[in-house]
Amino acid sequence: LELGTNGASATPLKTVHFEYDYSLCLNTENNRNYNPATSGLQAGTGKLTLKKIYFTYGNSKKGKTNSYQFTYSDYNPSYNIRGYDRWGNYKPNASLSDANNISNSATRLSNVDDPYVTQSKDSVDLYSSAWSLTQIKLPSGGKIQVNYESDDYAYIQDRQAGQMFKVTGISENSTFYNSPSELYNSKTKANKYYIFFDLVEPFSKSVSSTELQQKNNDYYANIDKLYFKFLVDLTGDGDWEYISGYTDKTEVGFTSKSPSDPNYDVGYIKLKDVDLTDRKGEINPITKATWNFMRLNAPKKLAKVFSNYEQPPASSDLKGTLKALAGAMSEMGNFFNKSGNRLRNKGAGQKIVLNKCFIRLNNPSKTKFGGGVRVKQVSLSDEWASMVSKQESSTY
Repeated sequence: LELGTNGASATPLKTVHFEYDYSLCLNTENNRNYNPATSGLQAGTGKLTLKKIYFTYGNSKKGKTNSYQFTYSDYNPSYNIRGYDRWGNYKPNASLSDANNISNSATRLSNVDDPYVTQSKDSVDLYSSAWSLTQIKLPSGGKIQVNYESDDYAYIQDRQAGQMFKVTGISENSTFYNSPSELYNSKTKANKYYIFFDLVEPFSKSVSSTELQQKNNDYYANIDKLYFKFLVDLTGDGDWEYISGYTDKTEVGFTSKSPSDPNYDVGYIKLKDVDLTDRKGEINPITKATWNFMRLNAPKKLAKVFSNYEQPPASSDLKGTLKALAGAMSEMGNFFNKSGNRLRNKGAGQKIVLNKCFIRLNNPSKTKFGGGVRVKQVSLSDEWASMVSKQESSTY
């Protein structure tokens, strides 16, 4: 009757009020208040954030004092278009300066190159809580508290979950070395087949043979082909590219960075050599994969190794240009004639960047973080002590 009589001016029986702001995920680029020319965090430039809900009835405004109030995680990172891992959950991205300084082992990789979930529980639980609802204050004065943690898993069907380990050392034998960072010796041309990685947890060198075998199984069991992803200098002239693939292994084990350390703190894998060329000689399989990558995907880089094809010809006239191209074609024709030795002598596929190369092994703890976010705990407090003196609050 009220609506029929007064139309749009009718007094509603019940109104639901929503209060919002833009406080979560600041510097969101499609927020109209965001100014890309302004540095630092800009207030009010986040995503739409629900802060309060309350109800009013008729002309009464009393319901405004009995609202549901929403609080979100203290961890409120700003917007970053690359700020996520391969599951789509939040992961801080490297700074632009770090990401561009890719050949420096001390800088962070962009999430484009390192999309893998951080396997530190404290860190991954913190990232899981980003922008999440953590508290609801009820009209009664009580509070609902919500805590979060990362999902985890142990197996993928019948296979133990894998984990990407950063390569921290490389050597010609099972003695740990982390310098120089190369797949074969620059002077002797000796191949470096031993790849080292940091263990999740060091363990004593005095463990029993049974315990040592269990550690072997935890890291290496059922890995027939080793997956690698190495940051390699294609030409030896700063042309860095990620090379990935699978290779065979011949030996696995554990050692320590310092021979006097009573604990094993690194593991190692010895890669199986492959033919250098025409079934003669041997070469690191990652180096061979790098050469094949250039042959199939970056022929200009391959030509650069042989003839500086990417450099401008000494003469700018047509004769000089044709002469330079003829030289490049001649060198490319020699690629199939003892090409392996020629590439190795020129340093192609030799240099790598430790801490930015990866191998995939088993997750030894059988608690692989990733896959999403889950609620760890929900608690309800009546907050009675804050409303009535000399009383205690109860939490459920």
